[in-house]
Amino acid sequence: MFNSSTAQLDGSFFELASRQNVIFYHKGYFSHHVVSAMAEVVKLQLEISGVSGPTRRKLFSSFVELSQNIIHYSSDSLGATHSENSVLRQGAVCISAEGERHLMLCANPIATTEVERLREKLEPLRSMSLEE
Repeated sequence: MFNSSTAQLDGSFFELASRQNVIFYHKGYFSHHVVSAMAEVVKLQLEISGVSGPTRRKLFSSFVELSQNIIHYSSDSLGATHSENSVLRQGAVCISAEGERHLMLCANPIATTEVERLREKLEPLRSMSLEE
């Protein structure tokens, strides 16, 4: 249902997104089909935003990788658990620009039982250089 308070909230969100130079944002459920459709939107938005070719390719490949991580690792899922292709998993991805720099944020819930296993994998990455 659409009413004046909904319009005001939508207007506030779009104003904030514009001020923060948000190029793309999605919070909700992800699946292979949803990511495929969003990938087309991301590709077009990056092009329309004037992002250079090499940067566009890096951002696009990062978007795909982060979205796949949500599909594989988010603990909040809907749908059949027997078929990975039919599962929807919750998460969020945001791409914004700050001058020539771009920021990509990604978040998804994880099960508390997985925290230590993930920490063991991620901690070594924190101390690595870009070359490593």
